[in-house]
Amino acid sequence: MKWFQLRPRIPVFPDNGKRDALARPRLRPFWFRLRRVGFKDMKPTLYLDTTIPSYLFDERDSIKLHIEITRKWWAEERGNFDIWASGEVLNEITAGKYPKKNEISKFASAIPILSPNSRVVDIARIYLENHLMPRVLKGDSLHLAYASFYRMGFLLTWNCNHLANANKRKHIRVINARLGLPTPEIVTPLELFSETIDDYE
Repeated sequence: MKWFQLRPRIPVFPDNGKRDALARPRLRPFWFRLRRVGFKDMKPTLYLDTTIPSYLFDERDSIKLHIEITRKWWAEERGNFDIWASGEVLNEITAGKYPKKNEISKFASAIPILSPNSRVVDIARIYLENHLMPRVLKGDSLHLAYASFYRMGFLLTWNCNHLANANKRKHIRVINARLGLPTPEIVTPLELFSETIDDYE
């Protein structure tokens, strides 16, 4: 497994003896570079959660359409994005027993992994405190925290209850704005196909 370090704009939380989850933080400004490429060559950054590698190998008839869309997106669109995952994705994949676990683990381990950071855990905790996610779903809050902290352009997921949910987007944007964080576009693979000229003919 290879760890890669992106340097985000780090929100500096207030330190007055008690952390105010909704206080507007001071920002520590600095310039950062994303790998060693020119800006004109940079692809949009994309964080994928556990549902994406899982659906690529899934065979259940109940989600057959989602599986086909995921495989089509991976075959046709993945080259258009700078794709990242996190240790939380690997932790969720290695937990429990299920079909094709080894194949999914091998696939996910080849994806660049964002470096662990204590601030990601702090941000995820704030999400839970402000009811962005149910408290039992710490993984979902960590996925959003990683994508926000590392300033990903997109968070790709099939979790339409707690992440790719239009009813939650405003709440997510409000909390992230108060933390001085950008909010990624949280989408499913179905929403992230490229347009072609044939679409207009």
